[in-house]
Amino acid sequence: MIVARTARPDVCVAAVLGLVVAWRRGCFGLLFGVLVASAVATFIPVIAGTPLNDRYLMVTMTLLCVAAAAPVALLEERGAWRLAGAAGLALLVVGAIFQAPRFLDRRDEVVDRAGRLADARDALRPRVPCLPLVVPNNRLEPVTAVWLDVPLSDVRDGRDGIPDGSYLWGTPAAMKDIVVIAGRAGGAAPEPSAPVVRRSGGWTLTARCG
Repeated sequence: MIVARTARPDVCVAAVLGLVVAWRRGCFGLLFGVLVASAVATFIPVIAGTPLNDRYLMVTMTLLCVAAAAPVALLEERGAWRLAGAAGLALLVVGAIFQAPRFLDRRDEVVDRAGRLADARDALRPRVPCLPLVVPNNRLEPVTAVWLDVPLSDVRDGRDGIPDGSYLWGTPAAMKDIVVIAGRAGGAAPEPSAPVVRRSGGWTLTARCG
């Protein structure tokens, strides 16, 4: 299921057709072998307990695209090129129609996440009362260090302890897919109790300076 979701069903169908064409032309063994090897190499760590992430399937997805292109690459007859071109155009149109809602949803997700990141940055402006800045987990450390123009050592992961300093925390909705990412290991530290300095969107900057 995750392969079909990541590569998209239309690519998977084209890849199956490509494997059939490769088999009929005697080129099946190598293509199928490397495809299976890449999938096995991906899923062995998952079976051992590593959380599966779509990007781990990049090699398998690339090979699926190669398999999907196999019918065109193996065409020899001149007249077949027109048929291949028409079939490719039809597949492109059908794919665009069926994938348009997904692309729009993804665009909305990116815009929403960018807006929530902008709120987090605004909560830190123009400056924080004191350093270090403590954040819910390590995913926010690099970006907040850049925002504040401070060394990375001045930003701490709250899961390692809560020293005196400034604290940037968000609501669960604000931190979704920024701090807490579905399918990836690593949660957020509990929000420390301290006087509120500034709020922006779903983010709150608090501080307890020693």
